[in-house]
Amino acid sequence: MKNKVKKTSVALCLIFCMILTLSACSNLKTTSKKHASEKVADADDKAEDKNDNKYVATAIDDNNNHDTDQVKSQDSNNQENAQINSQDNKKDNKNDNKNLDENNLNNNINSEKKSSDSAEDKEGKSKDESQLGDGDKSEKKHNNTSSHVLPPVSDVKRMVVCIDPGHSGVVASGTEPIGPGSSEEKLKDTSGTSGCVTKIPEYKLTLALSKKLKNLLEEDGNYMVIMTRTDHKDPLSCKERASIANKADADIFVRIHADGIDSQDVNGVSAHYPTKNNPYVSKYSEKSRVLSEFLLESMCHETKATSRGLFGRDDLSGSNWAKMPVSLIEVGFMSNPQEDKLLADEKYRNKIAQGLFKGIEKYRKKYDK
Repeated sequence: MKNKVKKTSVALCLIFCMILTLSACSNLKTTSKKHASEKVADADDKAEDKNDNKYVATAIDDNNNHDTDQVKSQDSNNQENAQINSQDNKKDNKNDNKNLDENNLNNNINSEKKSSDSAEDKEGKSKDESQLGDGDKSEKKHNNTSSHVLPPVSDVKRMVVCIDPGHSGVVASGTEPIGPGSSEEKLKDTSGTSGCVTKIPEYKLTLALSKKLKNLLEEDGNYMVIMTRTDHKDPLSCKERASIANKADADIFVRIHADGIDSQDVNGVSAHYPTKNNPYVSKYSEKSRVLSEFLLESMCHETKATSRGLFGRDDLSGSNWAKMPVSLIEVGFMSNPQEDKLLADEKYRNKIAQGLFKGIEKYRKKYDK
């Protein structure tokens, strides 16, 4: 019995030991599995960390590459902008140079134009001098104004005087109405008279006197002067002469002529104006008479010539077409030997011009109020 109990105890002990052993093995296995799992987890963590680091590095590289690309892009943009600016600067410089060249060209053109104008003026002056008749050359330094061009207008109101040197070297042929709306015809012009001693033609004498008068008026400063002609080359009718005065809106029209008849005994000066019964310009009759009176008196006073008086005439087409006060002055008889010689003398011509100037000045002061 005791042996049976002992054997049972030993068996139980063995069983207990086996249970403990199995339990220990189980714990060990579990611990091993846990360690293994931890190792695997660590390995996975390390792998993940590695991958994360890789991703981080990749991201950093991507960012760096992006930044680099941006820098490169910015550099490229800067280079493009620099090139564009350079091109724009070149274009601007080119435009500036072009503008400068154009300005220089314009300046050169203006300079050449001024030189050309100066050359033309000199050429015109030379031509005028070459056309001057006897006694005309003394006036060459004063004759720089074109015949139909108004001088510069100043702030002071100046009287416009149109001077008509009678006749011309080329006679206008044909006839024309004696006045506006008239059926009566008259020769457009004639050759005029000439000196019985000097042989000077009337058209040369009248132009020389007209130029002297023109110079005196312009030097005074209160007048602008228009000449119906400045040479002897072109034909000019009486109506055309009046038309020049009308277009210039002249205040007075002074027509300079010389007389000539078959007798050598007649001498003296006279002035002619339209009457109050003139069918064309009667409204200018009174002022025309006053102008003629002042011209005649002043000229006779300066020259001591004989006055033949004032004559009212309505048959002068050059006066009938005028739209302002007008006077035709006969400065003497070229058919009279003594008077013909005087009319060729420069000093006497100067006196005639001075007398005409003073007559115009007296008229201006009377009506310029």
